[in-house]
Amino acid sequence: TCYYLDIANPETKVAIEVDGGTHRTPTVKIADAKKEEYLRARGWTVLRFWNEDILTWSDTGMPTDGSISTILRQHGIRLSP
Repeated sequence: TCYYLDIANPETKVAIEVDGGTHRTPTVKIADAKKEEYLRARGWTVLRFWNEDILTWSDTGMPTDGSISTILRQHGIRLSP
């Protein structure tokens, strides 16, 4: 099995997946679940965000009080201003 990750830090085993509209379809949801199960079984933390949420967050200057910022900080990911 070969999986590709949008962003990954092998040292901390944190993967970030940014999902577009196709990830709402049943087939892709199943594939995503299998991928997450595979990674979690190997000690990875998988953080999943929607494209539109990332774009909105980025457009507003990546506020540090936003939920995405909070989730990233909770997993030791520092944000650059």
